[in-house]
Amino acid sequence: MSDAMAQYQHEYYIEHRDSIRARHRAYNRAHKEEIAAAKRAYEERNRQTIRERQAKHREAHREKISAHKHDYHLRHKEEKAAYQAAHKPERCATEAKRRAAKHGGTVGNPVAIKEIYRQAREQADITCYLCGELIPIGQRHVDHVKALSLGLRSGGSPRSYPAPEGGWGRWVATSD
Repeated sequence: MSDAMAQYQHEYYIEHRDSIRARHRAYNRAHKEEIAAAKRAYEERNRQTIRERQAKHREAHREKISAHKHDYHLRHKEEKAAYQAAHKPERCATEAKRRAAKHGGTVGNPVAIKEIYRQAREQADITCYLCGELIPIGQRHVDHVKALSLGLRSGGSPRSYPAPEGGWGRWVATSD
């Protein structure tokens, strides 16, 4: 393409920018699924290239990205706090998975885990595995024999019910 042609196309675009954009918006609305499928296919074919390009961009603009994240955090502090308070169980689950993954482990079967917590809430006769005393409902603590944060590698890990006093931090034989 010659320089004169490129110049003409540029001038034409500048002069007719609004009508060209309106035509593009209309096309995009009419072909939404087709465009989304093409985008997914492109991303699938070029996943590694996209990741490398993004990594290079992050490295080249590290300070700018960091400053933007910091500013965003300061501007949205209350909204983030409200969201985190409203989604605490999801955040706890995500954190547990992250800690387990850091140590090469996995988080276990959600059905089995829910059953353990149901037992802790409802079962009348749960005793402390350390001192043998009966633990009243509402004062029970459930944890892993070996905590996820300490490198638990088993998906279906044993849980223990230590008593509120004296049992914290020591995990022993369990039910699972």
